[in-house]
Amino acid sequence: MFVQPRDETAVVETGDNLGVVTSELGHSEFREEFVSGGPKYCAYKIVNTETGERKAVCKVRGITMNYNTSILVILEVIKDMILKRTERGHVIANTEKKIKRKRKAGEGVVSIIIEPSYKL
Repeated sequence: MFVQPRDETAVVETGDNLGVVTSELGHSEFREEFVSGGPKYCAYKIVNTETGERKAVCKVRGITMNYNTSILVILEVIKDMILKRTERGHVIANTEKKIKRKRKAGEGVVSIIIEPSYKL
C-alpha cells in the first residue's frame, strides 16, 4: 500500500499497464479504515467523497469471494480477529461444490465441497 497526500504532485505513476502500480481507488475515493493480517489478507472501507457512499472490500488468499463467503468474511470479523476482540480464532468459508480433476489421468472429474479456513 502506498500513501500519498492529495495536494502534492504524484510521486508514483499509476495505470493499468504491466509494471505500473495499479490504483484500487476511484478518482474521488479514499480509504477510511484498513486492517491487514498478513500478505494477501486485508480488508478496508472505501468512502466516495462526491456521493458519500461507503463500501467494504475484503481480500483473503485462498477464499473465493462470492455472496455466501461475503456474508462470513466481512470487515468487522477480520478486524475483530486481528485486534483480538473475539475468542473466535478462525473463519471457515463454506463454498458450494467445486469441480476438481482426479489425480490420475483419464479418471475424470468430481464435485467436492471445499471449506477453506483462515487463522491468525
